[in-house]
Amino acid sequence: MRESTISQGCGNEADNTALPVQRSIEREFAASSETPACAARAVLGFALESGFGPACRARIGGAVSEVVDNAIRRGYPTRTGTIRVHAAVAGREIVVTIEDFGIGFDTEAMDDDLLARPLYSGLARASALADGLAIDSEPGLGTRVVLHFEAACAVFDEDGSIDLSDHDYLSPDLARRVLHTLRRQETSTIHQLSPALAVVVGRLLAGPKPRALVERALWR
Repeated sequence: MRESTISQGCGNEADNTALPVQRSIEREFAASSETPACAARAVLGFALESGFGPACRARIGGAVSEVVDNAIRRGYPTRTGTIRVHAAVAGREIVVTIEDFGIGFDTEAMDDDLLARPLYSGLARASALADGLAIDSEPGLGTRVVLHFEAACAVFDEDGSIDLSDHDYLSPDLARRVLHTLRRQETSTIHQLSPALAVVVGRLLAGPKPRALVERALWR
């Protein structure tokens, strides 16, 4: 099969594939109008269990559904066939491979301009959402698309700043460190918080409501 690669900042692909696989899942779906959503939910559940944050999961779900939808529409014109989805965590990456066994196509004849226009191409949208995308296909032999997504990690820099925009919740240690830094005027603006975490931090800074304290006193 000929391979076409669209890379967006995922580094050396050979190095990525050499990383040890920590855990993986594989699912097969019958081609139907519900398959893109079903495949996306399966991979999102795996990504959640693997510790990938909400922003990364949103990109994963969108890209997987776009590629699966494209595989069904392009690979199986009669809408009869199978889609195989494999997801694996390797290092700080999640790699998703989506295969169909349909009519395939000549990757050398791909419209590069179309792949750069998300408005008109599902593969272009998937490429925009992923950190790397590779296509392997040939007429009559089906198509394989490999998506790479990088995980964000919560690491405090030397100045105490941390990017928490891709976290579901604050662990006890993170909560303490965030609250301590926000109490100091010079470090009160160093955190990048998702909207949900901004609400959490706001409630933590405000403390419990007086009513909650009253109820606690009544329980004694």
